[in-house]
Amino acid sequence: MLHHLRTTHRHAAPVFVIGYARSGTRLVCRLMRQYLLANSGAERSFSRPEPNQGVRHDPEVAVASLRGRHPREVHEVLGGQLASHHNLALWDDQIPPGIQDLARLAASFPDAQFVHAVRDGRDVALSIPQTTFSPQNVCECAQDWGRTQQTIRAFAARLAPGQFHEVRYEDLTTRPLETLRDLGAFLGVDVDETIVAAMRAGLPADVRPGNGRKFQYVMHPRELERFEGVAAHSLTAAGYPLALQGYARRIGAIERWSWRLHGRTVRLTRRDALRDTAYRLRLRATAIARLLLAAPFGAKRLPRVSSAAQTQPTGGQ
Repeated sequence: MLHHLRTTHRHAAPVFVIGYARSGTRLVCRLMRQYLLANSGAERSFSRPEPNQGVRHDPEVAVASLRGRHPREVHEVLGGQLASHHNLALWDDQIPPGIQDLARLAASFPDAQFVHAVRDGRDVALSIPQTTFSPQNVCECAQDWGRTQQTIRAFAARLAPGQFHEVRYEDLTTRPLETLRDLGAFLGVDVDETIVAAMRAGLPADVRPGNGRKFQYVMHPRELERFEGVAAHSLTAAGYPLALQGYARRIGAIERWSWRLHGRTVRLTRRDALRDTAYRLRLRATAIARLLLAAPFGAKRLPRVSSAAQTQPTGGQ
């Protein structure tokens, strides 16, 4: 973070970056923190705070800090612990590919802003097999990527004006300054000449140019046909032209299922996937054990707070 930059915010709503894996969500978060959002915490997964960010949440402090049982209060307390760990005042969040709970998140944070980082799905398919729990072949990726785009667009259609903004990975890598200025305007950040000068100096090192549309030169023709045979509609809806102009062979249900089975098999044999699965199982086992141990003795309940004494917490960027 460039601590010498001082940004002026016209509002302070929580900011959530959403999008499919390997679509630039992490890059968007990093650039937002570096140039646009003063005093903002790093993105993280609440389910894995310690290995991802080196933060060990303190449950006793969290419970003592809660003013109610609404999901927003819990989110605020955990985000506050993360920000305190980094010696920062406010926080933002990156939402991973599992976006099924977006509607619930919007209900918990009705004033939140959502930034959708989107990237050509065919380039995503070239990059995503590097990750642990992601699709391991083009056909499986096309199914997941297309479904994610449809879900996000349906979600965006229900938001109020000024709550949703899309950042295309290709724009970010070809014209980063203009793209970040547009993002700043959406976030209510006054991008003055000092910030613009910092962007001009730092963006060449922060953004790798020419990293888009690699599929045209790298992807095998059969894999390109598989992707467009599954996700042609989602590609065109996202504004990406079809390389095969709509003539890709349609992939049937049986073939889609077989490629998905292939992906699951590959994931089960990966050593890093086994370690990650073991970590998640330990978390769940610990949570279940705490519930079982607390049940016979009567878990302590949070004191009720009268409605007159409750205050609405404010989100941070």
